[in-house]
Amino acid sequence: MRNAAELDRALGRWADALAKSRDSISHLKTDSRWDLLSGPLRQVFSGRTAATLAAACAAGDRLSGGLSALEAMLARARAQQPGVWASAAKIDEAFALLEGQSIILSVDELPLHERGLLSPARTTTAITPDAALAAMETDFGTASAGIATIHAAWRAATETQKRLDAEIDALAGTLGRAQLAALRAEAKAASNAALTDPLADHPQIDLLAQRLDGLRETVANAETRAAEAREAIDRAGGRLAALGSAIAAATQVCRMAAESCADPLPPVPVIDAADLGAWLARIETRLDAGDPAPVQAGVEAWLRPVMAAEAAAETALTAATSLMRRRDEARGRLMAAKRKAHAVADLGNDPALQALAEQAQSLLIGRRSEVAAGEVALRKFELAVERARSPLAPR
Repeated sequence: MRNAAELDRALGRWADALAKSRDSISHLKTDSRWDLLSGPLRQVFSGRTAATLAAACAAGDRLSGGLSALEAMLARARAQQPGVWASAAKIDEAFALLEGQSIILSVDELPLHERGLLSPARTTTAITPDAALAAMETDFGTASAGIATIHAAWRAATETQKRLDAEIDALAGTLGRAQLAALRAEAKAASNAALTDPLADHPQIDLLAQRLDGLRETVANAETRAAEAREAIDRAGGRLAALGSAIAAATQVCRMAAESCADPLPPVPVIDAADLGAWLARIETRLDAGDPAPVQAGVEAWLRPVMAAEAAAETALTAATSLMRRRDEARGRLMAAKRKAHAVADLGNDPALQALAEQAQSLLIGRRSEVAAGEVALRKFELAVERARSPLAPR
């Protein structure tokens, strides 16, 4: 037989359980996500999201009804709590409420054709308080998880919409008006579908994101090609200016060499700088029009005559510089050979040696030196001097 102390403990456990339940339900119902989704947005959702939200809201409604039913049961059980004079019947009635099928779920009217003569007109469906509390635990999980899941998916869909709009706006300067309008319409339709049913799969968003990635890559590649083409044009302009300076330098040195030397020199190239500049400007016009593809080929074609002129100018400059250096070196060797000749023999009294010296000098010291011929004559004079110094020297 149950006693009053056991009843007090049972009532205390139920009071504690209902207090915790009341607190949890209050937190759920006052959560901003619950207010948002079960209020203004509830009519917006469709499909899987609407079904999940309906289940969550229904679970939330059952929580309130279940809590009210349990609180009413607890109040009736407390009313059976004996006072000074313990009443076993009262205690048993209280435990019957706490442990029996005291929570009525529904009372259904039986259709006439389903009744017997002595059967009741109504059927009652009832469960125990423990079963009711377990059902509330399940409903609480359904409501809280559903609201959290929907809210997270809705926020993600909102962020996706912002991201798609921002990505399309970033491409606005590189796309045609019709293509841009089509992308924006597609993004709006995809975003609206995702915001209406954020829990559903939306492959069109993934496909649109992939297309935008491809467009960004295409734009980036085009910008890279345009930058490379611009650099090529800038380098070409610098080479044209440098070529003009190189030709001017080669012309000056070749003129100096021609004035002092009779030996032939390779010609200095002649270019039409204005024509080359106009050609490069036409290539740049294609780039400014947003068509960098033919620019590289155009610059390569433009460079061919420029590179040929650069090589020719370098050849002429090198030849002229080398010719004057050889002339100066030959003159120095001639002076050294004449000093040796005076040291080993009386140059004036040796007609053959004198003739060789005069021949080399006439070729190298004249107003216009004949450097190649002078070098040959100089070598003959140097050998003759060596033979004069040593009869055994090679002839």
